[in-house]
Amino acid sequence: MSQGSNWVFTLNNPTSKIEIDDTVQYCLYQLERGVNGTEHYQGYIQMRSNRCRMSNVKRVLGDRAHVEKMRGSQEEAIAYASKDDTRIDGPWECGLFVKKGSNKRKRIDQCRESPERMAIEEPDLFNAWRSSEKMKKFRSEYMGPILNRGWQLQLTYGLEQEPDSRTVHWVFGPQGAEGKSTYAKWLDSKGWVVLQPASVKDMTHLYGSENVQAHLCIDISRRVDPSHMDNVYEFIEMVKNRNIQVTKYRSYRIRELNQVHVVVMSNHLPDYCKISVDRIKLIEC
Repeated sequence: MSQGSNWVFTLNNPTSKIEIDDTVQYCLYQLERGVNGTEHYQGYIQMRSNRCRMSNVKRVLGDRAHVEKMRGSQEEAIAYASKDDTRIDGPWECGLFVKKGSNKRKRIDQCRESPERMAIEEPDLFNAWRSSEKMKKFRSEYMGPILNRGWQLQLTYGLEQEPDSRTVHWVFGPQGAEGKSTYAKWLDSKGWVVLQPASVKDMTHLYGSENVQAHLCIDISRRVDPSHMDNVYEFIEMVKNRNIQVTKYRSYRIRELNQVHVVVMSNHLPDYCKISVDRIKLIEC
């Protein structure tokens, strides 16, 4: 499989701006409309490592992006990604561009290692580097993880709708490393109750003691106890029905009127012998 630092990409029907991470040196892209009327991002992305694979680029841009290794020059790739004739909006830039064969990357590393000296010797480069670093810090501290995979965008859209009394969003990804647990952690930071499969007693107790009015996510590990997996179905039906019986330590019933979202992250498909088909909204990674 080919490796390199310079890539070009197309992303059809984008729903949000591109957010880069620390693996990216520079990215330029714009919103265009093609001859068939499809809106898309056309872009050029430069990775920090010159041994970067296509899969690494797609982790940044999302699985829906069509990615190719750059064939011409950097200038040609940038010109193509910022052409006027099909542009709707943009272009937008992120990071600091490093020209092939230049020592700019070394000088950027020097900004990191000797900021006081570089602020005096190369103030323009230093100020650009400092601005880029501040934006990265802001994104990591205040914006959370980058959730731009196709299934993540689909789930986010579903969760932006009003919850109902039946729908369970079941995210199925058999391979692993597909971003399910990352998404669950993000939900946890947003005030959701995130649990792992356990006994019904334990799950109802934890949900009742944390925040019974909160949305719920069950993050199922690959090697879940089969009996605990069976308990998930009983528990999520209780939560969706808003009629939860807690029997650990003392017995009581929780009856809530508000509707909540329920998300299940799993390496397995739902067992439709244990839950109604019409409850499940299946999202495949």
